[in-house]
Amino acid sequence: MFRIVYVSSAVEPFSEGELRQLLGEARSRNEACRVTGMLVYSQAKFLQALEGEPAAVASTFDRISADRRHRNVKTLQRGIFSDQLFGNWAMGFHSDLKAPGQISINSRISLDALDGLTALDFLRSCSRTQTG
Repeated sequence: MFRIVYVSSAVEPFSEGELRQLLGEARSRNEACRVTGMLVYSQAKFLQALEGEPAAVASTFDRISADRRHRNVKTLQRGIFSDQLFGNWAMGFHSDLKAPGQISINSRISLDALDGLTALDFLRSCSRTQTG
């Protein structure tokens, strides 16, 4: 299983509607190329894990990296791993945009300050309460 974990900054903060649109597009594309993963959005920052076949994940990451809606794309983890952590979703999702019944992400957590292992642990924790 090939995995890339990265963090990036939104050029402009996303609204709930923009996030839902982004998520719908990501899920459709990921399902078509059999990429799974988890996306967290907090304080105008994205943290994402992508998993699947190396070529599919690399192609997805290259497309995401070129997306002008975010900048400062920083790879935290990239390589072959024995386990698939986010196989349940074409793209799991968690956001700090508070919805009824949803837990919020502590504002003291800065996604761009996480290292690869901590980011992966954080994504796994968020996957347990993924939304939408």
